[in-house]
Amino acid sequence: GSGGTTRMPRRQQPLERILTPNRDVSAAAAGCGASSSHANRSKQDVASLIPPSLLQLFHNFDDLIELRAWPNPQSLRLRAITLSGVPVDDLPVVEIWDSATGCVYSSHDSTTATNDDDGVADDSSKTRLFGEPAQWTDEEGFYLIDKPLRSEFTILCRFGGTVADDAYDPTKILFRYINHTAFLTWGSYLLTRDRVDIMRRYLGSFEDDFLVVLLFEPSKLDRSSALHLPPILSGLAALQRGFVLINDHHSLQSPFEVPRVLENCPPAWVGSVATKLANGDSNRRDEILASPQFVRLLSA
Repeated sequence: GSGGTTRMPRRQQPLERILTPNRDVSAAAAGCGASSSHANRSKQDVASLIPPSLLQLFHNFDDLIELRAWPNPQSLRLRAITLSGVPVDDLPVVEIWDSATGCVYSSHDSTTATNDDDGVADDSSKTRLFGEPAQWTDEEGFYLIDKPLRSEFTILCRFGGTVADDAYDPTKILFRYINHTAFLTWGSYLLTRDRVDIMRRYLGSFEDDFLVVLLFEPSKLDRSSALHLPPILSGLAALQRGFVLINDHHSLQSPFEVPRVLENCPPAWVGSVATKLANGDSNRRDEILASPQFVRLLSA
């Protein structure tokens, strides 16, 4: 209409499908069967209620146990990301966070497009080859990333335009994807709607044609160094390590006094972790200490 710009969608769609920041569409996505929502929810498969990134973590852990090795001990370079079917008008902001180095890329921060730390110089040839580093047309976008990833990473996509600077507002996040380079390899990864964590309030506006494509290639670092990954433990060593982690991170941090007779129990943390697992119940603690797992630890 007059006084504004006209956007030509790439397909016919209801106007209310186009997302705007803070518009809660969860009620519309729920459909008209609200009265039976509780009954329907109880019939849902448990896996459908778990965020895809958490399911990915479970799958990665299963692979690690089955293979007894890291599938890919080398770093990767994320060359580009393409988006399709994201129902917004303005170029979304894409950020990439690497657990080893922090934020390595932001389409809203030009400095991350020139800072590199794996010995590969950034120059204008990339722009000449691919065009603008971030492009958006009719719900489809291309982002030239060209950054190394060395461990667990998170890709965040949030609203752009007038709210592009709201980096710390969780309601501006559209979706995220989390994985670890040790469980990926070079090539293209196609992420459909059920493989990313879409913000629940916006879930109803993402249709089946939604797609994220990640393009990886071997990092230049592969020639000289591998990822610093922890060793894969098995048997008694794995059991001991698991109990140590429970002892270090249990929500009950020494709220109960460990009996003096257990203070010097080898290993030193056995009495503490048994007390925490028993939530301070002395009878339950004694049962845990008499279990086969703890007997093996005490005799090791």
